[in-house]
Amino acid sequence: MASGINDFTNTFIARVFNVGLTIAIQGCLAWFLLPAGRGSYAVCLIFTSLLIYVFSLGSDIAFSYFVSSKRLSLSESITISFVLISLISFCAIFCGYIVLQLPFAFISKASYSAFLLSLFYVPCLLYANIYLQLFTAIGSFQLYGFLLVLRELNRLILVLFFVLWLSYGVEGALLANICSDLIIIFLSLFFYFFRFHVKLVRIHWLSLKNILSYGVRYYLGRLSNILNFHIATIILAFFATKEEIGLFSVAIALTVRIEMIPDVFFAVIFPRVAASTTGRQELVAQCARISGLICGIILILLGIFAQPIIKMLFSPAFLASVSLVRILIIGTIVRCGAKIFVSYLLGTDHPGIASISVAIGVLINIILIYTLFPIFQLNGAAVSVTINYLFSSLILIVSFRYLTGLTFREILVPSRSDLAFLQSAIRSRFFRSTSKNIA
Repeated sequence: MASGINDFTNTFIARVFNVGLTIAIQGCLAWFLLPAGRGSYAVCLIFTSLLIYVFSLGSDIAFSYFVSSKRLSLSESITISFVLISLISFCAIFCGYIVLQLPFAFISKASYSAFLLSLFYVPCLLYANIYLQLFTAIGSFQLYGFLLVLRELNRLILVLFFVLWLSYGVEGALLANICSDLIIIFLSLFFYFFRFHVKLVRIHWLSLKNILSYGVRYYLGRLSNILNFHIATIILAFFATKEEIGLFSVAIALTVRIEMIPDVFFAVIFPRVAASTTGRQELVAQCARISGLICGIILILLGIFAQPIIKMLFSPAFLASVSLVRILIIGTIVRCGAKIFVSYLLGTDHPGIASISVAIGVLINIILIYTLFPIFQLNGAAVSVTINYLFSSLILIVSFRYLTGLTFREILVPSRSDLAFLQSAIRSRFFRSTSKNIA
């Protein structure tokens, strides 16, 4: 397997292209759908995400953990996923269809046909995410990066086709997501079966039990994590207009793109933590510091230039999102560093702690948004998200210190080795360095 430095740079570059394409997609949707349509689209995506995380029982991350730790073969993982995800998808779609028949306020935020497409998107998104993540579990980071970029490139082309050319609106945006993920699913299976020689095997009850056990322990955290990201928008779906939801969703979408940096670190170090008997705690702490530093610089620049960026990318109709972005940046900086500690908690079989940290953050978010939104409107919702990020991040940092025995100074204060890591990352890509900082 390539060195960790090369894994990081390959994945990082793929993520950069991925983020660029994602921003282009978000910009197209903003220009084509305007705030009201963008709000309807956001509500449909949240509906899909909630169904996935409610019914998946955290099993998606469990597959990656068991393959990374060599406790499950790739063939076993693919076989079990066929059965388990099919059952999960059936339950999610059936219950989602029942919900659509009920008189909930958020259902009025999008058309019935758009919500039906969001139901069909459930298995597509779940299969695509699991199969992509498994490439990191087996150390195939170049293929993982290639498929990530291809996924968003397909989505951009399909958005232009369905939304711009055919004028399908919100339904067209959802169709673009569905078709893009179907392509990734079939390509992933092609590589698994013909390059990695995966075969369907007999499912053992113990393996299925272990996956479900791990998933259930992280279930609260997985569900809370999606709520952590979407709870403000979910609550707004009941009280705010489609235009307000669109403005808020753009602010969230812009700031969350920066989280691709901790996501890269997670993708690279999680399999190493899971495979290690020590948990690679110094490596995790170093990656957290570097992630927080890089994201902090980028987010501060984003805050300074938020107005021209939003005006150019999303159209002047979204300028009201500028203040929201600047508020969200505060919590996002801390979140981008602390998020790395989740890889340690999951990789050392402590998913319950990750669950608690996110659940407490979500509870704080719910209380604050109900308190602040009536007074400060969208700015109040943004403040509630920021405070949520700060509290959940603090719990992760304290838990990591308790489990590892490292001091807060060793965890949080940058060192010369951090700079050396960045230098090695640059050399490994542009000068073919053989650095083995993360092996």
